Formats: sequence, structure tokens, C-alpha cells
Amino acid sequence: MDLKKSISLRSFFLKYFFTTILILLGLGLLLIGVFLLAIEKEFILPANAVERRIQHVEQQIKDSENFDPKIIPYGAKYILFSKDHKVLQGNMNLSEEKEAISIAKGNLNTGKNYYKVIPRKEGQCILRYQLKPRFQSELLNQYIPNLEMFIVFIFILLFLLASLAVSIYYAKNFNKELLKILEVSKKIKAQNLEFTIQNTKVKELNHILQSMSDMKEALKTSLKKQWEEEQLKKEQVAALAHDIKTPLTIIRGNIEILKEKSLGEENEYIYYALKNINDVEEYVKKLHEIAYMEKENTPNIETWDTKEFINEILQQSKILGKEKRLHIVYKDYSYPDKIQMDKRIITRAVMNVINNAIEYSPNKGNLFITTSTTEKYFTMTFEDEGQGFTKEDLKYGKEKFYQGDKSRTSHSHVGLGLYIVNQMIESHGGSLVLENSSSSNGAKVSIQIPIS
Repeated sequence: MDLKKSISLRSFFLKYFFTTILILLGLGLLLIGVFLLAIEKEFILPANAVERRIQHVEQQIKDSENFDPKIIPYGAKYILFSKDHKVLQGNMNLSEEKEAISIAKGNLNTGKNYYKVIPRKEGQCILRYQLKPRFQSELLNQYIPNLEMFIVFIFILLFLLASLAVSIYYAKNFNKELLKILEVSKKIKAQNLEFTIQNTKVKELNHILQSMSDMKEALKTSLKKQWEEEQLKKEQVAALAHDIKTPLTIIRGNIEILKEKSLGEENEYIYYALKNINDVEEYVKKLHEIAYMEKENTPNIETWDTKEFINEILQQSKILGKEKRLHIVYKDYSYPDKIQMDKRIITRAVMNVINNAIEYSPNKGNLFITTSTTEKYFTMTFEDEGQGFTKEDLKYGKEKFYQGDKSRTSHSHVGLGLYIVNQMIESHGGSLVLENSSSSNGAKVSIQIPIS
């Protein structure tokens, strides 16, 4: 994993910090430039603009006999006093007049306001103004009376927007690097280990990816070893099941010869010997089925007519139920026209469930078979009138070699039936559901097969 082009987290966040500082300085310089350009174009008046205009009209105010308020510069207020400090005219409010009188009597300027005292023949003219920038447009000054605060507000707003954009940009880049770790984590979780880990732009994240890469390789080695051991075990089981057939066949042949030649009580012992040989052969057959299912677990999926498949199942069920004179009750709620499956595997699974249901059903009882369809699954449900499942059966019934309650399980069972059925159904992406029926009070087994 190449780490030369990556940077540390410290450098990453320092880069973010200095980018923010540069934006701050850039915005400051931009606003200063715009402000100076606006002053140059006289869109904004400088802070001392009113003061300079007062200087231009000061002599005119001093010498004029008939005072004209129009000569007062925009941005300044005025008031005319007589020699005894009586107000002759002006546009100041009451508090401003009091302040102006105090200025006329020789007091110093107070606060942020400035005053210009211009002597006249009949008294004094006092102008009140502030040293602050303002718009040339009187309309803009009405809506934005404090230009300085407006500029500060614009600066803060632009800075926040720029900082947000930079934060989103850096967060997006950092999240892009984090997603590489999440992607690796998901692949390892799914045991998809055949991939190459790409490095990120951040050293610390690369260290994490390196650790995950080491873990991936270790897991890959472990899973490969485990798979090889499982394959070996399956092959050994299959070989053992095959090899046992030969001595069993020889034993069966010898016992049958003895059966033909023996008389009396010996026939009874020979009968039990043959019966147990049959049981052993059945166990071997099931072991062979398990080995085959686990080794060749990819079904041959084809499209089949659902109605035809159901009719075949019902016909076989009636034949199997004749011995106990069972009544097969079929309830057709719905089924799809076509279904994709390995018909051989699904038929074996269904018939295995039906065999179990028949075995545990009382003579002359009912076996209920129901078909239904949802958006995703085609379901076949089988309900018998036997003793039903115990809590342990419902919990462990699909596990290999689980025998369950001896009152429900005959001595010939080794707990492979439902395990094999479950393997067959899961190979199709379906599920096997074990329940107790509320209507028949017996066992209820549902086989769910995906429609698509």
C-alpha cells in the first residue's frame, strides 16, 4: 500500500484551518477594495465628506443676510441662534437643540457628534454632523443608516458562507476517504475477500486499512483451511456411506440364506437382524443424501407449471396415505402460473415433509395441504392431526441429528429428515417454517419458495 502521497490528519486539519484564514483575509481585502472603489465612483461618501462640504459653504453661511437652508450640506443638521441664544430656525430635535445650545455657550463636543459654530451678524449658526461613511443616495441612507455596521454584517455573512462551503468541501473529501474503510469492512463482513484495498490520502486511515488488509488475508487463509477441512469431511462421509454398503449387502445376503435354511425360533432373530439392517441402510442413504446436498448445493433451476406440480404432489400424497386411510384435504388460496425451481429437489423436500406428516397422523385422520402466494413467495403448508411439535422441536428441529421427543420420534429416526429438507429449500433461497397448527392441533410445516 503506497503511503508516500498521503498526509497526516494533523496536516489535513491544518490545511483546513489555513484555508479558512486565507478566506478571511481574502474577504477582508475584497471588501476594502470594493469600499475604496465605491468611494472613487462617489457611490459611497468618505467619513469626512460632510465636514469638507461644510468648509466650502462656511463663508456663504456667515455672510448671507437671508439664510437659505438649502445650502446646508446633506448629512448635516443646523440651528440658528440669536445673540441671546434664542432659536430662530433649524431642523434639530429637542435633545439635539439642548446639545447645540451647550456648544454655543462654549462647552466641548460630546459623544460621536461633531459641531461647527459659524458666527453671523444676528447670532450664530451651529451645524451638527458625524464623521462616518454614507451612501451618496439619500434613499439608501434611509434603509441603511449605519453603513459601517452593514459592511461588518456583509463581511460576517460572506465569511460564514465561505466557511460553510470550505467545511462541506473538506468534509466531503474526508468522508470519501472514510467510505473506502466502510467498503472494505462490508466486503470482509460478507466474506468477499478477493479484492485489492485502495489507499486513502490520509496516513492514519491508511494504517487502519493496512490492519484490515492483514486481517483480510488472515481470514482468507483461515476460511480456505476451514473450507478444505469441510470438503474433506464431506468426502469422507460420502466415501464411508458408500463403503458401508458393501459389507451390509454381504451381511444381508448371508442372513437371507440363513432365513431360508432355518426353522423355528431362529426365524424371529433373523427377522430382527434384517429389520435392523434395513434401518442401517436407511441411515446410510440419508448420510449419502446429506453429503450430496452439501457438496452439490447449486440447484438446476428451471421454469415449471405450478398447477401440474401441485397435482403431482397431491397424487403421491393420496397414494402414501392409503395405508392409514388418510383423507387429503387440499385448500387452494392462490398460486402463481409458473415457478422457477429444481423440481427434483423440491419434490423430494415436499415428499419428505408429507412422509413425516403421514407417519405422525392417526389412522383415518386428515392431512391438510394449503397453497398460497405473497408478493415474494409461493408457500405450501402441511398440517397433520398428530401430537404436534414440542418447544425443543420448534427450536432445534432443523438441526442435523436432532431426534426430538421420543414419544413423537420413532426409534428409526436419526434426526436427518427436516435437516435435509431445510438444506434443499435454502438452496433455492427459500425457508422452512415449523409451527403448531391452531386448527388441527398437530404439526404445521410451511415451505416457502421465492417466486422470481
